[in-house]
Amino acid sequence: MKLFAYCMIPGLMIILPVNYFAMFYGDEPTDGDDIEPFLLTSVAPQASHLYLFTQFTFTWVFSLLATWMIWHTYEGYIDVRRRYLVKRRKAIVNRTIMIVGLPTHLQTDRALAAFYESLGAGPVESAYVCRHVRSLKRVIEQRAQALRALEAAYTEYYGNPSGKADYDPKAIAAEHDNYLTENSGAPRVVIQNPEGQSPSAPTSDQNKKPTMRLGFLGLFGKKVVKIDHYREIFAKLDEDVRRMRITRSFVTTGTGFVTFEAMNSAVSLRGSFERCS
Repeated sequence: MKLFAYCMIPGLMIILPVNYFAMFYGDEPTDGDDIEPFLLTSVAPQASHLYLFTQFTFTWVFSLLATWMIWHTYEGYIDVRRRYLVKRRKAIVNRTIMIVGLPTHLQTDRALAAFYESLGAGPVESAYVCRHVRSLKRVIEQRAQALRALEAAYTEYYGNPSGKADYDPKAIAAEHDNYLTENSGAPRVVIQNPEGQSPSAPTSDQNKKPTMRLGFLGLFGKKVVKIDHYREIFAKLDEDVRRMRITRSFVTTGTGFVTFEAMNSAVSLRGSFERCS
């Protein structure tokens, strides 16, 4: 908008009057000839020279003006970007670089952190090498499927919406958390409902919980309570996910992420060392 405004001022004050002067001070047209505005078919020499000199001059003026506006706008963008980065200097995204093509001797977290510490760019906060986690992904999907089955069992027992008098979402969640902590060895936390009853205490409808059989298509086999069965499955899969995440015994890849304590360390290295060799 500024560029068009700057171009409009000489266009209205100089170019437009020159065009009209060149048009009206030309030779008189003969009968039957029409004057097309701004087309110099028959123009006096002095008007023609003024017209051509004006067009030539302001072609350069407008070109230089557009170039100056582009440069000025880019300088403003640099300032805006600098202020934006300073404002978000503590964000992990601005302090992290991604490295691809890692050699074998740098495909560990410790070795990657030590290598970037040795470059002298700044202290490294954390370094992680990406790993092939298909087995972990498979267990997480199985855990999510078990959780959906457990939710369906609770819905079948309590209803949706629930009409049972003993329905207390917080007590049910606390009972489930206590079950997981008991199976994982963590300290148990008991939360009581508003009536003062322990979440794990039996209710009058304890024997009416939905059941299922573990055999073929649920027609044969041992009869179990759905909620307890899926809760055991979820607890086992959840423990497997925790153990796999802690051990991190996965095959490493050639891609890693390094997070520095200061943003300028990442900015200085992002352009030069994105690929290790």
